[in-house]
Formats: sequence, structure tokens, C-alpha cells
Amino acid sequence: MSYRQSTYDPLAVVRSRRPKRPFNWVQWIGVGMEAFAIVWLLVVTAGALGWFGLHRVEVQPATGFAVIGMLLINSRMEEGDPISEEQRRRNQKWLLWTSVILVGIAAILLAIVGVR
Repeated sequence: MSYRQSTYDPLAVVRSRRPKRPFNWVQWIGVGMEAFAIVWLLVVTAGALGWFGLHRVEVQPATGFAVIGMLLINSRMEEGDPISEEQRRRNQKWLLWTSVILVGIAAILLAIVGVR
């Protein structure tokens, strides 16, 4: 069977989902964390340019706040396209085989390195 005879569509685009609105209190905390991360990065940039005496301000905390904020904002998403039972079974099969392969690779690496 060729791909033209199947339901395979190489140009199919997965519909992206956006955060559910109106935001709840958890999502607003995420927005606050994102804003804090942006302000932190502006302070780091100002310190690097020598505008203030803030030469020792690190960037890493801002990254952490940005990631956690993004997770909180995306904690509620709009409804997506429904998944058929056949697709769900295929996804579960892929997940199972991927997990088995990754556990096998981890076991081989542990055997090579040697657990002490």
C-alpha cells in the first residue's frame, strides 16, 4: 500500500492548544513568575553593561522562574482534538517500546560504567 492509499498526510499540522481562559489563580502565579524572570534578566543585562554595581547577579534563577511560570500557565489547556481508540493503542505501544529501549540502553551503560 502506498502512502497515497493510506490516511497518512505528511502535510498535516497538529493543532496547537493554547492555555485555557480566563486564567485561574495558578496561572496568574505563573504570569507573575514570568514577569519576575523578565525583570531579573533586565537587571542582569543592566549589571553586565555596567549601569549598576550588580556584577555578581546570576542568570540561572531567572531561567528557573521562567520554566516554572510556563508550567503553571500551561497547567490548564483548551480541549484538543479527540483521539480514537486505535490511535491511543498505537501511542501506548510506541510508549512501551520506547521505554523498553531506553531502559535497555541505561542497563548497558550501567554495565559498561560499572555501578560502585
